[in-house]
Amino acid sequence: MYRQKAAQLRSGMVLAKTLYTERGDVLLTAGTELTPAYIDSLRRRGVLAVQVQDGLVDDVAPTDIVSEQVRATLVSHVARVFEVVMVISNRYLTGPKDRPSKVDEALRRLGPRELELPPEGVSSF
Repeated sequence: MYRQKAAQLRSGMVLAKTLYTERGDVLLTAGTELTPAYIDSLRRRGVLAVQVQDGLVDDVAPTDIVSEQVRATLVSHVARVFEVVMVISNRYLTGPKDRPSKVDEALRRLGPRELELPPEGVSSF
């Protein structure tokens, strides 16, 4: 198996690893033979490279630091966070204009404070 740039994919190549969408859903499974339509779709989606089978050591999979399942789950959660932020921001954009924002309210409650920094050369972690 080897990594192949999307611009160099050819019809008939076989995916060695499952591809997921930005939401974590399966796009194409490992073992799928690439067609011109699949290749075009991958390029339109912005996929830069994929793992393809080479016929030599296809049973040897490179070890990723983060599994595809964990990666897909995290991507799904991050996408959901952005959806929630978008809904909240749309509510404020369409709501009454004279209402203070939650940020303004939080700043008012906190009041003026000096930024507490560690002494120079000391880690803040």
